Amino acid sequence: MCVLLFLEMESPSADEPGADLRDTGNENPSTPEDTSERSGNGSRARTRNPEAWKRNAAKKGRNTGVEHLNQKGKTVPARVMGGGCDEKCRLQCHERVTEGERRQFFQQFWSLGDINRQRMFLSMYTSVSLPDSTRGRGFPTRKVRRYSIKVKEKTHVICQKMFLSTLNTSDKMVKTAETRFNQKGALISPDKRGKHSKVDKEKVAKITKSIDDHIRLFDAVPSHFTRKRSKRKYLPQHLSIAQMHRLYLEWMKMVHPGEVAASESRYRQRFCSAFNFGFFQPKKDQCETCNVYLRASPELRVRLNAKYEEHQQNKELARLQKERDKEAAKQKDSKTCFAVFDLQKVLVTPRDETGVNHYKRKLSTYDLTFYDGARREGHCFVWHEGEGKRGANEVASALQIFTEKHVEEHQTKEFYFWADNCAGQNKNKYLFGACTLLCQRLNVKITIRYLETGHTQNECDSAHHVIEEAVKKHMPVFTSNQYYEIMEEAKVTGHKLKVTKMKDKIVDLHSFVEKHQKWNGHTLVNWRTVREVSFDPNNAPGTVSLRNSLDQDAPTITIRVAKANCGRPVNYAAHQLARAYNGPLQLSAGKLKDLGDLCAHHIIPEEHHGFFQELLGFQMTERRNLFADLDADALVAARREEECQEEDAEIQDHARCTLEGDDVDVDSDGE
Repeated sequence: MCVLLFLEMESPSADEPGADLRDTGNENPSTPEDTSERSGNGSRARTRNPEAWKRNAAKKGRNTGVEHLNQKGKTVPARVMGGGCDEKCRLQCHERVTEGERRQFFQQFWSLGDINRQRMFLSMYTSVSLPDSTRGRGFPTRKVRRYSIKVKEKTHVICQKMFLSTLNTSDKMVKTAETRFNQKGALISPDKRGKHSKVDKEKVAKITKSIDDHIRLFDAVPSHFTRKRSKRKYLPQHLSIAQMHRLYLEWMKMVHPGEVAASESRYRQRFCSAFNFGFFQPKKDQCETCNVYLRASPELRVRLNAKYEEHQQNKELARLQKERDKEAAKQKDSKTCFAVFDLQKVLVTPRDETGVNHYKRKLSTYDLTFYDGARREGHCFVWHEGEGKRGANEVASALQIFTEKHVEEHQTKEFYFWADNCAGQNKNKYLFGACTLLCQRLNVKITIRYLETGHTQNECDSAHHVIEEAVKKHMPVFTSNQYYEIMEEAKVTGHKLKVTKMKDKIVDLHSFVEKHQKWNGHTLVNWRTVREVSFDPNNAPGTVSLRNSLDQDAPTITIRVAKANCGRPVNYAAHQLARAYNGPLQLSAGKLKDLGDLCAHHIIPEEHHGFFQELLGFQMTERRNLFADLDADALVAARREEECQEEDAEIQDHARCTLEGDDVDVDSDGE
């Protein structure tokens, strides 16, 4: 085979082929632009960074000839210019081309950094022709490659070995370049690797819309724990993306029969890239203060060290004091009660795996648990959203019932309550107002202490876990009454959980506190830093003792909250509170409609219809296709409006509860 090669070390002029070599379009770039949808704040997916992908990093290293790791993790050495041909070469290439010219040619080739530009480079320096002689056969048996490259107005011919060795490439790459580009650098056949047929954009958009419409049908709610810091919403924990896709296929058959449905992989990709949804998984709360400190740089840690040390000290003081209170209550013939109280995660009804049930709004059931640490007894005070809200009145009413029952059964004289710092429920003037009445009427001392923010784990968490596990075993659950029965039988060892229904037992603290007490305006008190609130029957009615630290040597601040000059003074020992609600609370029209539809189609069995008709007071709707009203956009708008109304009501209620110095956010404890 006869091979002629020519080298030119000067750059081609504008009139010559390849003058615009570096500006040629890239059919297969080594680091393609990221044209995918960015995740942003509205997605649960990570932002794509193609430059960091292993295959793209390996491709870039391969095309530039530098040392790199391949996709298998093995090190590939850098490209080095070869030695060329030997002295026996008939073309005497070493005399025609210097080492400096060869190195410049080598660097020019590998600096292109792209496979297509390198192929164009080779095709421009290579020409293929048929031989002049056929040796009597009448047809050519091989091809001859010729390279016409000018070097300082001269044409140099070198052998194939010198050319390939100079560029440190293979003959196969040269042959491939011949099939892709002609001698003038024009594209003949594009690289088809990684390409696919033309996409029907209208079809893809239709499938994507069907996925979005289906995902929006699910009732995603903000996190009860991280609502202040995160915009992510959560779906029920028993769901998964795979299960949602199975429900999607059923939904497509009923709502869009005959249309193409998305595969699970496409459904999953859309769910992760376009929606910031998660699946609630109960887990131990993490402390924001500790996490910030532990993840901080050494310089930032120096500035945060004082605050972090104080935080750790407060955590240990709370735990030590909590253990002292528990031990005091455990003493023989003790007249002391040690108890912690906390609200459980909302329980929804109906709780069922039926497909359409996932798209309907549900009734919320609440459980406020008091755990008697000395007697190892759990008390669950339960109600649903048709009977009460989730605020100060409900917590104060449950605390009143628990205290009265404990005094009646055990002749208790002193109570130590522990809770988290949630201002809207556990640390507000209405709860404290109830305690001022109780201590005088029952002649008992009441002390409420607060755990350190971020470290509020307590015995109630164990009771809530037992309830949740029992609910999983007894699903489906269609009414709040079923939850109450499950709670009573949830514990299989030790004392059973004692369930108290709060219907008609929720009292109104708002009227009493606003009329007879004044909690704001005390200059010595910063309620946000208060860690202990005490009520002693030996003091004058309406007297409250406060401490900003649980250290035994911390000073006590005493304030008087009873209003003066407001007519006849209130008799704290005999004052009776009115009921907070005179009848069932009004639920949203959308929720009533959804519950009515589930009853009408017997998704909720007929035996449970009486619960919804009597307690919620709605009429059964006519039987129709449950999917007929599942308009995703309208449903999202309706739910958003309901959420805004609920948030406004919660903020207004919280504003009434909030004491001066408290964080106005409902989740001031980060919970």
